[in-house]
Amino acid sequence: MKEVEVTILDLMRCKMFTIFQSFGNGKEILASFKGDIRPKDPNEKEVEIRVPFTPTSLAGYVALSQRPILVEDVYDADKLA
Repeated sequence: MKEVEVTILDLMRCKMFTIFQSFGNGKEILASFKGDIRPKDPNEKEVEIRVPFTPTSLAGYVALSQRPILVEDVYDADKLA
């Protein structure tokens, strides 16, 4: 991912993106963040986000439907809906 990260950020005109990978027994997906979201604090633990492989979340919906979505502004409730 490091080789294509900057290209993806430029193409999508975004600051960060998240890749979810199937994890464990296939009942969860695990998030991997890419992009420069904030300065790194050496004392801060890395955040691990696991989401059920169900349509109850955006990531679960995308995983099940196998259709990408682009949320233009995750802080805008109308765009997020």
